[in-house]
Amino acid sequence: MFGVLIVNLWQGCAIPTVLFVAGLQSVPKDLYEAATIDGANAWQKFKAITVPFLIPIITMVVITTTKGGLTIFDYIKAMTDGGPAQATEAIGILIYRHAMSEGKFAQSVAESMILFVIVAIVSFATIKLTSNKQVGDD
Repeated sequence: MFGVLIVNLWQGCAIPTVLFVAGLQSVPKDLYEAATIDGANAWQKFKAITVPFLIPIITMVVITTTKGGLTIFDYIKAMTDGGPAQATEAIGILIYRHAMSEGKFAQSVAESMILFVIVAIVSFATIKLTSNKQVGDD
């Protein structure tokens, strides 16, 4: 499982990194200058300026990485096929095995609908928790 985790982390760091760099570049520099003139230290600038501007990006990264983690299929299928003894089996592999190997299509559809509901709940909760903290919604 650690091998699959390391490969997934290695691949999964690229897009969030690009998004965070782009988000940091979109923060207006004059806000930092005004905060410096007002006597704010680095932590205060980070907390009051940087984080509120990054909330939409944080929201998107949390949702996409959570969805990606819950629905992981390709790395496990290619590296271990869920083995040994289903030690690396994830929800995606389980749904695939039930449908393709065992012919339990109704069960796999039910499992994928439950997975959809879980991802939707996590996404909705993340959006709800962060929607009042972001800048520029007025």
